[in-house]
Amino acid sequence: MVLTGTEAPQAWLSEDGRTVYVRRGGWQSSFPVSALGRWLSFYRSLRDGKGGKYAAYYAPMVEALARLERDVRSAE
Repeated sequence: MVLTGTEAPQAWLSEDGRTVYVRRGGWQSSFPVSALGRWLSFYRSLRDGKGGKYAAYYAPMVEALARLERDVRSAE
């Protein structure tokens, strides 16, 4: 399986700060901000799994979510 999608992922909060939105290329998803840590862990496991085989694909999403998590924590 070859993963494509060289677009840089984006992660941002809703105006009320309760929902995280993520987008990469034509794919978009959302989840409650309370689940941000779980999603970050999930993407880290994808990045690090299979000996790092998919690290180049998943690392940008990890970076985007980690940056958002830092922003959320600093705003608390």
